[in-house]
Amino acid sequence: MSMFLGPIHQWLYNKIQIGAGRATAIEEAFKTVFSAEAEQIIAEVDDKYPAFPIGIDLEDIIGDAPIHGFLSGLIRMVESREGALIGAFAGKFGEKAKATAIAASEDYGKRTGEGARDAIAAGNKESLFKALYDRQLDGMPCDQGASPTFQEGKITIRQSDCLHSVNWQEAGAPLDVMCQVTGAWIKGFLKGAAPSMNFNMEASIIAGAGECQYVINN
Repeated sequence: MSMFLGPIHQWLYNKIQIGAGRATAIEEAFKTVFSAEAEQIIAEVDDKYPAFPIGIDLEDIIGDAPIHGFLSGLIRMVESREGALIGAFAGKFGEKAKATAIAASEDYGKRTGEGARDAIAAGNKESLFKALYDRQLDGMPCDQGASPTFQEGKITIRQSDCLHSVNWQEAGAPLDVMCQVTGAWIKGFLKGAAPSMNFNMEASIIAGAGECQYVINN
């Protein structure tokens, strides 16, 4: 086993598994909506972007690999596969595929949020953000991740770099749709974890802004 496997690595691995779960939820939605045609498209995606094996303990798959590079590779694997799936279906089925992916992402976010309710103190915005960020796949711990500002009844979250776009681009994904899929997951998470809270994406690097900014408020 790789040395120095600690809590932060398990924390990140849990986030990777949630990200992989979202890709699987979108894949299952494509199968439901597009039935037999979906199988061939998924098989073609599998050839280049194999599915992440959800449910395996980190210590059982890491072997002697360097921890940082191994986990970074898993993030690339998960995000590239999700992007490839959405790109392939959007290329074939257009707006219907995009809407299917967004709806599936929101539904999966809601289920994730429902499982996080016990981690959130009533009315406490800091614990809500922590519960969200403990589950949202957003790069490595050393990356420039989300920066929250807490105000009365409101959380403003800013990010100076899109940590997903390189993997999405490499997979040929439509970046604007991927941004919507990510936003839908957060929206769903809030519906499940804190139904009184609303989500609004106010700015996006992919849309040309200098930073991503989204607001969570009552």
